[in-house]
Amino acid sequence: MGGLMRSLLRSIAAFAVTVSAASAADLGVAPAPAPVAPSWTGLYIGVHAGAAWQNFSTGSINDPNGFNASGPEAGGSALGAVGGLQAGYNRQFAPAWVAGVEGDFSWTSLSDQRGGAALGPNGLLAGPNASVILTANTQWLASARAKLGFTG
Repeated sequence: MGGLMRSLLRSIAAFAVTVSAASAADLGVAPAPAPVAPSWTGLYIGVHAGAAWQNFSTGSINDPNGFNASGPEAGGSALGAVGGLQAGYNRQFAPAWVAGVEGDFSWTSLSDQRGGAALGPNGLLAGPNASVILTANTQWLASARAKLGFTG
């Protein structure tokens, strides 16, 4: 009986392998779906942060009443932080062109202060403590732009 049982089990196993192989061969592999082309149409909003630099050179003030002041004794520059928001809208058309508008608004911490001597009409110091203080302070920046591009 043991041999008959083994033979029966072998037959069932062989049949099962044959049926599953035939079933797998009948199943076709589906083709991969076509890739979807990206669309650039839509609204976007973002934030930005970074550093900003401003530079100013020497200068002078000439008053028609005779008061003159030299500018800062040397030019200078200031480094500060900048951060803000930007937003825009793009529209894709014909099928690979993109047109859009974008704007941004930034806050800055750029500021510097320089001093110089105040001179009288004769070119000499206007007084023992006469001076001029020049201040540069940039608190915000903004820009807007139109865009046109090709995605091909």
